[in-house]
Amino acid sequence: MTEIMRTIKKESRKASKLLAFKRGTFPTYGKSLIDEPTRNSTITTIAPTGSTSIIAGVSQSIEPVYALSYTLKTSSGEELVILNSEFEKAIEKLNLAETEKIQLQFVDSVQGFDWLSDEFKTIFKTSHDILPMDHLKVMATFQKYIDNSISKTINLNENSQLEDVLQVYEKAYDLGLKGCTTYRPSLARGAVLS
Repeated sequence: MTEIMRTIKKESRKASKLLAFKRGTFPTYGKSLIDEPTRNSTITTIAPTGSTSIIAGVSQSIEPVYALSYTLKTSSGEELVILNSEFEKAIEKLNLAETEKIQLQFVDSVQGFDWLSDEFKTIFKTSHDILPMDHLKVMATFQKYIDNSISKTINLNENSQLEDVLQVYEKAYDLGLKGCTTYRPSLARGAVLS
């Protein structure tokens, strides 16, 4: 992961430098802290991909899978049941009874199933199966190579208290993150995904 991001940063800087020689630098280059001519003041970002990845049926960038199966409520009130396609393929390859395969199509996480191998459960960890501090470590690794902030959500459970949220933001600050988003569902507010 580090090598990939290092390469992306290096190559994107090279491209921006070449563009600066062809088209000129960004308008405030002379007032900036950037020490060599570049076309762009910021080059790399990790954009929000939640809704677009669902629509396209692709990876959520650096976000872990929210849930293996979930219901998505649209703005019009329609409810769509989503089953992760890679998880669905993996279920079919398992040597399980048909009832067990069907059961797995309606779960948000597989961590509580003792009849699944540890390897399978490690591969299919979801956002809620990963500790908030581990989410932050991933973000910090990427932030070293990203000019802008990173769009990534740290999903907390509904029992999380104010102290838990404060710990996340304090750690994010300590790690040098430019931004941090947490989401905690509640009975009053409901959830976009469930």
